[in-house]
Amino acid sequence: MKTSKHKLLCGLGLYAALPKKQKPAGRRLTLFLVGLFLVGFAIFMGLKAINTLKKKQEEAATPAGPTKDQELLTEIRDLLKSQQGK
Repeated sequence: MKTSKHKLLCGLGLYAALPKKQKPAGRRLTLFLVGLFLVGFAIFMGLKAINTLKKKQEEAATPAGPTKDQELLTEIRDLLKSQQGK
């Protein structure tokens, strides 16, 4: 049986102050699902931010031009092509 205290507490948003037996099961399920959604969304946004930061660090770490080895190999390739053409 719901008392006037129950209606007053629910109306004021003090739902957590009610004993567990007086809370309707549907309300508990709704609160659980909303909390689960909020926690999941917060984790998703945190992981998304971490991945964005990692991607920026990887882009900054990649060299812009060819390395010295690549330049040397390119010169050797060009010399071999010019010798074969003669």
